[in-house]
Amino acid sequence: MRFAVASDVGKHRQINEDSYLVDEPIFAVADGMGGHSAGEIASAVALQAVRKKLRKLDEEKGIPELLIQSIREANTAVFQKSSQKAEQRGMGTTLTVAVLCEDTCYIGHIGDSRAYLLRDKKLSQITEDHSLVAEMVKEGVLSPGEAEAHPQRSVLTRAVGIEPSVQIDTSTSKIQPKDRILLCTDGLTAMLSDAEIVQILNQPEEPKLICAKLIDMANQHGGTDNTTVILLDIDSLPAGKCRKSWWRRLFFF
Repeated sequence: MRFAVASDVGKHRQINEDSYLVDEPIFAVADGMGGHSAGEIASAVALQAVRKKLRKLDEEKGIPELLIQSIREANTAVFQKSSQKAEQRGMGTTLTVAVLCEDTCYIGHIGDSRAYLLRDKKLSQITEDHSLVAEMVKEGVLSPGEAEAHPQRSVLTRAVGIEPSVQIDTSTSKIQPKDRILLCTDGLTAMLSDAEIVQILNQPEEPKLICAKLIDMANQHGGTDNTTVILLDIDSLPAGKCRKSWWRRLFFF
């Protein structure tokens, strides 16, 4: 498996409130929100909690349950941190986590960051947005096209750290050689349509170059938010047990 990550502050923000975790076989993106630097703190705290809990992948077999526990602990950590200083009150973050083990991608998700699967040149969204406009589309109030331009498209219905507990979405997807998996914050999806994303993902370049192209295109289209992307290329399925590769560790916040 090959992978790459890129994160950019965009054209209008002063600080990057996104964080990411690349710690094979664990990958995650988080998009923080809150006043001052609180969003930056929220996303970093959430990923620190996820990383700490998922270190036990070598010791425990139940990946779905461990993934849920890690996100619960992230929610508790951000919620408790938000009560320590007045300027951090109400801070929160999205969180999308992928764990790859043998032929399966396990996803844990809250918010409107996304996970996509590219297979046979076709793009499918693995996660479901927890946002006001996503609810309105589901109820038939808005069309998907109207949702893309709606002024409240960034209003979340779920986020990590806002309440003492939070509902977590989980899913599993079977993976195949030649699949591409994309994790991204909404700085990408607010600027690029799925059609534009799939056009870039279908190019034959290495993940590092594809990530750079996605970031560049988001900024060309306005770059109104921070943008973070992680791209995984599945060259072949790993054999044997799911174990962490500590020598390929990279953590940023």
